[in-house]
Amino acid sequence: MEKSEVGNLILFVKGIWQDQSTDDPTILAWIKVLGETKLTLSAIEQAVLDWARAGHDRPTPGQIYHKALLIEHEESERARYSRKALSEPRPSPEEIARVRALLRETIEYMDAKKPKAGSANGIARRS
Repeated sequence: MEKSEVGNLILFVKGIWQDQSTDDPTILAWIKVLGETKLTLSAIEQAVLDWARAGHDRPTPGQIYHKALLIEHEESERARYSRKALSEPRPSPEEIARVRALLRETIEYMDAKKPKAGSANGIARRS
C-alpha cells in the first residue's frame, strides 16, 4: 500500500470518526502498520466500514490490520472453495448407479435385521 493510499485512508477514517487525530505521529503509525503490508486497499477499506457499522469507537491501525487480515483470509477461502468445487468432476453415471445399488443393499439388509412385530428387541415373548 502506498503512502498516498494510507493518507487517503486516514482521511476516510477521519470522515467517520471526527476525533481521529491526523498529526504526524498518528499518520506515521498508520503508514507503518498498514502501509508496509501486502493487504489490499479494498480489504482495509472494508475493515474500516465494518468497524464503523459495528458501532465501535475510532480504531487503531492494529485493529484495522487484524480486521483486514480476517477479510482477506475469508475471501481467499471463498475463492479456494469455489476453485475446488469447480475442479472436482461430477460422478459418472456408473458411479451413481454403483452408489445407488450399495444404498439399496444396505437398506434391504437393515430391513431384514428389524425386529418382527410382537417381539421385544427381536426376542420372542414367552407366555
